[in-house]
Amino acid sequence: MCRGTVRDEPSPKKVHMAQELPISRAVFIDSTWNQSRGIYKDQRLRALPCVVLESRVSQFWRHQKNSPRWYLATVEAVHQLLVELHAATTKDEKYQGQYDNLLFLFHFMYSKIHDLYKHEDLQAYKRPLK
Repeated sequence: MCRGTVRDEPSPKKVHMAQELPISRAVFIDSTWNQSRGIYKDQRLRALPCVVLESRVSQFWRHQKNSPRWYLATVEAVHQLLVELHAATTKDEKYQGQYDNLLFLFHFMYSKIHDLYKHEDLQAYKRPLK
């Protein structure tokens, strides 16, 4: 995903799913959002086109300072990419949860955290949506 780019740097090539098909491989930066900004500055990554995913509210329970709720956890981004690829390539076939097993451990930890803490008390869910 292409979010939080630095103003003085050349903009990455941002494309929407339908513009970039077929997609043969994807690179995900698996780190905190603050760390990913630094990693993404590497010229080898800056040359890659970015697919802009549809905004969706993250369900990740760990608070990350200065990041809005639509900054997804890595597994959420992988899932979202697959769901969007499915929609873009199989117009006649409605998505029926084929990729939801990717979220098995995420859901397990989400449930565990919410067994221990009240949803409204977790800082992660108090972040702005913008």
